[in-house]
Amino acid sequence: MSKIKIRALGGMGENGKNMYLVEVDDKIFILDAGLIYPKVDLFGIDAVVPNIDYLIQNKERIQGVFISHGHEDHIGALPYLLKNISVRVYATPFTISLIETYLKNEGLNLKNFKLFKVSPNKTLKFNDVKISFYNVNHALPDAANIIISTKDGDIVYSTDFNFSKPLNELYKISYEKLLELSKSKVLAVMAESVGISDSNRTTTDALFEVEIYNSFAKNNNKIFIAAYSTDVSRIQKIINTANLLGKKVAFFSKQTELIVNVALKTNNLSIPEDTLVKLDGTEYDNLVVIVVGNHTEPYYLISRIIEGKYKNIKISSDDLIIGLSDAVSGTEKYVLHVLDEIYRNDINFKQIENKILRTSHATSDDLIQLYSISKPKYYIPIKGEVRHLFKHYTLLNELKIPQEKVLNLQDGNILVFENGNLISVENHELKEVYVDGSLTGAVNEDIVSERDALANNGVIEIIVHIDSKTQKIIKDANIITKGLVINKFTEEYIDQMHQVIERLIKSYFLKKHFIVEDLEKAIVHEINKIVHKITKMHTTIIPIIIDLKNIKY
Repeated sequence: MSKIKIRALGGMGENGKNMYLVEVDDKIFILDAGLIYPKVDLFGIDAVVPNIDYLIQNKERIQGVFISHGHEDHIGALPYLLKNISVRVYATPFTISLIETYLKNEGLNLKNFKLFKVSPNKTLKFNDVKISFYNVNHALPDAANIIISTKDGDIVYSTDFNFSKPLNELYKISYEKLLELSKSKVLAVMAESVGISDSNRTTTDALFEVEIYNSFAKNNNKIFIAAYSTDVSRIQKIINTANLLGKKVAFFSKQTELIVNVALKTNNLSIPEDTLVKLDGTEYDNLVVIVVGNHTEPYYLISRIIEGKYKNIKISSDDLIIGLSDAVSGTEKYVLHVLDEIYRNDINFKQIENKILRTSHATSDDLIQLYSISKPKYYIPIKGEVRHLFKHYTLLNELKIPQEKVLNLQDGNILVFENGNLISVENHELKEVYVDGSLTGAVNEDIVSERDALANNGVIEIIVHIDSKTQKIIKDANIITKGLVINKFTEEYIDQMHQVIERLIKSYFLKKHFIVEDLEKAIVHEINKIVHKITKMHTTIIPIIIDLKNIKY
């Protein structure tokens, strides 16, 4: 029998940053390593990644990182993780191809990493623990769920899947693996929650295909489609429809865009040679331009094309722009800004609404089917914002699952099992880790707080030239305000600041030991009191004392 711990380092109460740990005795297995984009303005912060302090402290016990699929909320933190920990990464072939490109885009050398392609037919053995993958239907090809087999039963990591009819063989479901699962002893199922609100959405893309077909058939001018590169299956349907109607297709993206490029190179996205064209300034009749990227990129590129920033492609008022799906979480404000720009330029726009799109996540019906197959001893809802998780718990209650069998996992919490039974839940607080620029480095909360303070409360810079040797003020203080309403700083208050600074300098000249740092702290303290009296804000004060004691002037 084993001692098993299950914990979340991200993904709980949020839609992104997915990373879960399963510990079996002394072995640690990492499930996914994703990022999340900030929902609010965090100055200079590009993404938030899981806190991996625990993994760094226990890196000798890590057996590997096991990746379900190639979306950023599941692989986005890999550069950060691999920069800090040398560990093996296991995934299906297409997902490994995405990871390789992702790491290269971050300037990392692939020779430094151990990346292994795993087929669903292969079982990985780590002494008495076995790991296997099984294919599932999702928006990306070659997506998989993961089974960790222990002496006390299987732990099923079931994220990002659905049981809808797959587009083709690249999205097939390994029903034979699910059949094997139905005959196994399943200790716990960790199942996603984000799609549980989509029960009323259509189960096929038939309405979407009709909408695209009609839009293409009625428009002989250029058609621009703003698409998230994560929607590979729908991009394939757009290509198929364009080809059926004799239209040319071109892709427009930033150089760093990887999913579509990798899908094309690995034949996971199929497009006839006579259909695909390059945007080299040539004018084509009946052209469909698929503008792809992540986060705000598709709409950012559309806005830049409207502004005429690219010589090889233009948008006219007779053209049509199609938004493939609603804005992803955290991008709504920016997307609305771009839509205003589209309408301001009198360009035709059509939004494909989510309600006519088949969800790529597990609905309540999919979850019921999964649970009826696996019959787990414990149910662990994962991946989702609070409302998603709440609906998942409600579903399990409606299914009459005993309350003690439904486990509430939160970021930082640890579920502890012994001999196949839950014995305790440990609570640990996790601090956020912010990524600034490169995904290989991180910024702590203190820096983010400082940036927030600078943006909201402004800065006062004070530059003074002194000679501590002769105990003279060589040049009066130069007081520079930034980010403050200047009219609040009347001459009276500026004069008051000058007087305070002069008094402090002279008093510090009289001390037995003159220490510049102590003088600077005193200036910050006294000037803050004056500024707070005026603005009621805690403005950042930056004193710069230039001591010319050893310089001839």
